[in-house]
Amino acid sequence: MPQLNPSPADLQRVAAAVKADNLKALLSEPQEERPVFSALARDLGVGISVFDPLETGSAQASGEPGHYLSVMRRNAANLIQAFGG
Repeated sequence: MPQLNPSPADLQRVAAAVKADNLKALLSEPQEERPVFSALARDLGVGISVFDPLETGSAQASGEPGHYLSVMRRNAANLIQAFGG
């Protein structure tokens, strides 16, 4: 659950996955700004990129014409930047 703080075991699993797969970035949802997440990324030497799943946005924003395409374009740009494309 996003609202819960990660356990030490969660952090170890993320660290192991980053190292095993040589990941360059961790993905975060727009509303997530946790010091633990930032510290983990810094310790692992990876960046943080925002990926908006659209589930967390306001109902008003999601009803605007072009909202979906705008968010998906931003997601694509963030992924390209995060993974060096």
